[in-house]
Amino acid sequence: KYTYNVGAYYDDKKFNLRLAYNWRSAFTRREIVQLGFARPEALPEIEAARGQLDLAARVNVNRNLRITFDAVNLTDTGTLRYLKYKELVNYVSLAGRKFNLGVAVSF
Repeated sequence: KYTYNVGAYYDDKKFNLRLAYNWRSAFTRREIVQLGFARPEALPEIEAARGQLDLAARVNVNRNLRITFDAVNLTDTGTLRYLKYKELVNYVSLAGRKFNLGVAVSF
């Protein structure tokens, strides 16, 4: 239903840094989820609210060498889906944090 994004960015010729936080409120993912094969009962599937903080950093060591670092989901937020009531959990995903380190060389 609601979403917001907040970001901060710093950049000079040698170093740049970006922080970004994204949040989304709970929302209906599917209107109708059948509660068993060929049964008339159904409930909506709701995806719970979640927020995530990401970081990206770049260092230009010299004209030919750049080091990069990315961190995704620093808040270690998972995804939770439930059927109308939070007690009726339908799906859980805990992807965890992801880190990438890179080096770029130009000739």
